[in-house]
Amino acid sequence: MLNPATSVLRNLLVVAGISVFGVLNAESVHAQQATDSKPAAPVSYYRSVRPILQRNCSGCHFAGKREGGLAVTSVADLLKGGVAGAAMVAGKPDEGTLIGNVSGEDPSMPLNGTPLKAEQVLTLRTWIEQGCVDDTPAAVEKVVSAENPPVYTRSPLVTSLDYSPDNRLLAVTGYHEVLLHTLDGSAPLRRLIGRAQRIESVAFSPNGQVLAVAGGTPALFGELQLWNVAEGRLLHSLTIGTDSLFGVAFSDDGTLVSVGGADNRLRVIRVESGEQQMRMDAHADWVLGTTFSLKSDHVISVSRDRSM
Repeated sequence: MLNPATSVLRNLLVVAGISVFGVLNAESVHAQQATDSKPAAPVSYYRSVRPILQRNCSGCHFAGKREGGLAVTSVADLLKGGVAGAAMVAGKPDEGTLIGNVSGEDPSMPLNGTPLKAEQVLTLRTWIEQGCVDDTPAAVEKVVSAENPPVYTRSPLVTSLDYSPDNRLLAVTGYHEVLLHTLDGSAPLRRLIGRAQRIESVAFSPNGQVLAVAGGTPALFGELQLWNVAEGRLLHSLTIGTDSLFGVAFSDDGTLVSVGGADNRLRVIRVESGEQQMRMDAHADWVLGTTFSLKSDHVISVSRDRSM
């Protein structure tokens, strides 16, 4: 049996322990609250937001192809919005269309693409909450488009060219564009300006009505463009992977197009719909060239891994 003095001392120690725990716990809660209430670090449009939009959205929403009337290639375009209204309202992320379209359990955008990651949506939301600040450096070039075509101060790198089946046109690659030349040596008949900085490969369809253009912006996205040659109209702009595309080719009947990529993959696309018909992942390095067999029942690819 404990004597009274020992019992009192024990009770005092217990009370003291509870008090210390209570103080420490309160300090921990206050520290957590302070951390939670700390303002988020400023989000950069140019370094953080622009790459998300460029990789996931600008394939359908750029100056040359404003799906729904919307382009996402500049802050001004985002604020202007499209037929559904402004893509964003500065300081109010839930009032524009952008956040609603890319978030939730079943986001509607990117259309037929991989949904944005939660941290990417949070980046967009935080930037809008912070006022949609445009920190694009003044020295950055203007967005290239049909209204703002490339201006050459020296000869561009020509990576690919192709004659039309009737030998009337020559397609020549440039920066952000393909130039269609007539064979009389006069000025280019038409400039087909797209999103990809680098154009790596061009090919006319067997009937000459469609021009396939493969390229991309290195380390950001690959792009396959399909153009109506007679009208100079972009039929499809397909964002594929996260790096450049190479070696585009048509099937003999012109219904399919094959293309390789820096992601080590071969893809076959339906010309009419732009849908992927097949994908092959057997290569261990960049797929640089593709072609169809005479009957178009096989597709052959060559790679930087020295395999075929």
